[in-house]
Amino acid sequence: MNKKLILLGSLVSALTLSAQEGINRKLYEKFEKERIENNIQFEKYWSSLNPTLKNESEKEQLKNSVAFFLEGKPYYLSTDDTHQNTNANIDFLHDGTISGLTGTFTGNGLQLHQFDGGRIYNYHPDLGGTAPTTTPTVTPGVESTRITNGEGSAVPYNFHATNVASMMASVGRNLSSNGTPVGNSKGVAPNAQVVGYSFQNSTLPGGTSEVNVFQKILQVQPHISNHSYGVNSGWNVRFQNGALNYYWHGQFNPTDNSSHDLQGSYLHSDRNYDILVRHYPSLIIVKSAGNSFGDGPSGATANAFYRSGNSYEPFTATMVPPPNNCNTNYDCIGAGSLAKNIIVVGSTMKITANNGRYTNASDVVKSGFSSAGPRDDGGIKPDIAGVGSDVLSATYNAQTNGPSYTQGSGTSYSAPNVTGIIGLWNTIYSSLFNGQNLNAAKAKTLLLHSAQEAGNHPGPDAWFGWGFADAKRGAELLVGKSNGNVIFEEPALNNNGTYTLNITPTSNGPLKVTISWVDPEFEIPSGLTIANAHNDRSSKLINDLDLRIIDTTTNTPVLPWRLNINNLDAGAERGDNTVDNVEQVLIENAIGGRTYRIEVAHKGTLQNNEAQNFAIIAEGTNGILSTDEQAKKKDALIYPTIAKETVNIQLPSSSSAKVSIFDTSGKLVKQQDIKQEGAIHVNDLKQGVYIISIESKDLKTSKKFIKE
Repeated sequence: MNKKLILLGSLVSALTLSAQEGINRKLYEKFEKERIENNIQFEKYWSSLNPTLKNESEKEQLKNSVAFFLEGKPYYLSTDDTHQNTNANIDFLHDGTISGLTGTFTGNGLQLHQFDGGRIYNYHPDLGGTAPTTTPTVTPGVESTRITNGEGSAVPYNFHATNVASMMASVGRNLSSNGTPVGNSKGVAPNAQVVGYSFQNSTLPGGTSEVNVFQKILQVQPHISNHSYGVNSGWNVRFQNGALNYYWHGQFNPTDNSSHDLQGSYLHSDRNYDILVRHYPSLIIVKSAGNSFGDGPSGATANAFYRSGNSYEPFTATMVPPPNNCNTNYDCIGAGSLAKNIIVVGSTMKITANNGRYTNASDVVKSGFSSAGPRDDGGIKPDIAGVGSDVLSATYNAQTNGPSYTQGSGTSYSAPNVTGIIGLWNTIYSSLFNGQNLNAAKAKTLLLHSAQEAGNHPGPDAWFGWGFADAKRGAELLVGKSNGNVIFEEPALNNNGTYTLNITPTSNGPLKVTISWVDPEFEIPSGLTIANAHNDRSSKLINDLDLRIIDTTTNTPVLPWRLNINNLDAGAERGDNTVDNVEQVLIENAIGGRTYRIEVAHKGTLQNNEAQNFAIIAEGTNGILSTDEQAKKKDALIYPTIAKETVNIQLPSSSSAKVSIFDTSGKLVKQQDIKQEGAIHVNDLKQGVYIISIESKDLKTSKKFIKE
């Protein structure tokens, strides 16, 4: 019997592996076909260019940076250029001061990936050594053991790639200018390892042909990766011959001054990211939103150019150029940063008041350059915001071929901040839950649920997404899950099914539930034109899940947030969301002790009639009780898990139990008998972490709580 089971298990494993290899091969071939087609189109495009527009030395770099073609025109990838740590409360994880967690979290055992403009300069002293330190322990010129370049030496060292790696993993040092302190270059995960690749087409070591960025992701399958590059599909600014020149990357008709652009359009790159994450849901891809907000000639025609065929023509004095990017304060995120299954990051200014701590939404100020959403169908982009202005980092100096430091701004710099936070959360998650890892849906749900409010109105918006990233808040939610005080799961919704969960907040106050899921990719129509893609309002959602919370006393449903694409200034509204694969319901004044029913259903038919997994977080003031889960697990509940006066205990049956409280050294500090429900007074205990042991004839369990 055992042999048969082993053989059956081996057969299932082999079939699963074979199926996965088949998916791998099909995706690789799909991306290879696109790469070859792009190369062929590029050669035709290049040969037809006006000779005055050609720079042969740039040809290969441009060809290797093509994101996609539309109507015969190429769109290129380009880079999107410790206050960060304090603003996002990352230092609480570094210092080990999160209640309920033991030890510090600085990236030990963590591996992060990045796809950027070239190789990381892995001889920089800040990228060696281990934290905490203000003076790196490695000697300049010695190769770092924490940095691995996946590209060969034909790909040059790159300052931008080094900046990004530094923001994720620099051990940091105190920097000064003319004796005046200017800050510290410490990264989010200063003990982490970083593996770097280029987003440009290249031949990887051991390979025989060029591969594009999607093939690299498919080959490497990085768990957590940063992507600080993007496509500008509106006005692009270039400094040339001592002057600023403006190039319009959309359509322009000089006869009637009409124009179309691809800002906000879900296109080929977005589909490719979505298909990768759909087939490999463990991939957590973090991407910059872009830096094109406000770019453009502001109506002037001097130094402004538009595409005409395969050349650029100057705007004449009688023409009216298209408006600047995001001239309505919205709609200038480029393709590739509009995918559903990735995390797109906008940029904010540093918080300098309140010792760098977030206190309310007005503390968060958008960086002037940060591209704004939403997606053209009204989908919320960016997903989240983080500090990306005036960030200090280690860098590479090409002139000296050596290490240096820089201060820069861009969503390129807010994205690695969020990537590092997710990496630290994964370390915490693994330590609390038997080595398990976050996946794409869980990471996004945790990030967006824990975000601090930002913007002029409650709920999400097109500047900050779901808010301002908060590392401490996310870590506290993971502790809450470990104590049974927060629901954080990933169930499956069957076709034509409904997921229900009854919960009871323990106290009056906000009740918040967030779900997200990895949605199937939206296929780009063949023969798509710029005019048809421009401001296309049709939803890009395939499996449309619906989250509701029903007050069982009044039978009143509460609907999720959504944006009104026709009135973005008014802020988010509550209603049926048909465009986002994230939904959140907030009840500001839930009543403690009252039962609320969470329902997740779906519209129409799920793709291929297959079940759709979704991640869910449910959280109430001082915790929530899940009656469904409690009945299933037959476990005791304690609440609140952070207490000053009393800890309440609820047993699964009417039997009595002995309750013992131990400190972290194992010393018994309190003991009491209770029946089905009881309260333990803990006001006489010192502050710290304690273990409650509950024993009865049919139950033996232990729980943690924190005495404030």
